[in-house]
Amino acid sequence: MSRAADVEAFAQACDDRFGGVDWLFNNAGVAVLGPAWAATESDWQWVLGVNVLGVANGVRSFVPRMRARGRPAHVINTASAAGLATLAGSAVYSASKHAVVAFSECLARDLEQAGAPIGVTVVCPSLLPTGIHASQRNRPSTLSDTVAPAAAYDERVRQGMAASPIDATDVAAATLAAVRAGRFYVIPHSQTGGSVRRRMNAILDDFGKEHPEAG
Repeated sequence: MSRAADVEAFAQACDDRFGGVDWLFNNAGVAVLGPAWAATESDWQWVLGVNVLGVANGVRSFVPRMRARGRPAHVINTASAAGLATLAGSAVYSASKHAVVAFSECLARDLEQAGAPIGVTVVCPSLLPTGIHASQRNRPSTLSDTVAPAAAYDERVRQGMAASPIDATDVAAATLAAVRAGRFYVIPHSQTGGSVRRRMNAILDDFGKEHPEAG
């Protein structure tokens, strides 16, 4: 996903074999954990390359083809609850997922402005049982320099996955329902709402202090 030429070749292969793609799922994701100041250049290159450029490459290769066909289509980008709120130790990952949410919001506006019959949905799950905790297995050797591992962060991920009331199948079902209903956000974990409200309230509280007339 991080190599534009590979994604373009895949898009062309889909055209040649299936006559194009109507639903595009940009779902690749990797993560590193640790203090913001400890993240290495390789950490940033790897995570942003997969999580952000992977989505951008998918859109760049597939959306123009969707527009050219002119029939209804949909783009589904997997972000994370970490794209709506933040948590200590997740600076690189959260930055990448905030980028995916913002990119998806802009994409939806761009497609609407262009009059294209293409919907956009962004998926923002919290921790659930997936293989992302083992994503280092696919990390290129050229980007192997990484933040020192910390057991506390790994344990937090393990506990979060184990405590999740939903699994990937539930998220997939919620995503398909959202696509069919034309909804933009998929936020499957109920606790995400509290995190988003706390963040938004903090922003609005500080904004009100700078602009008291807004209150």
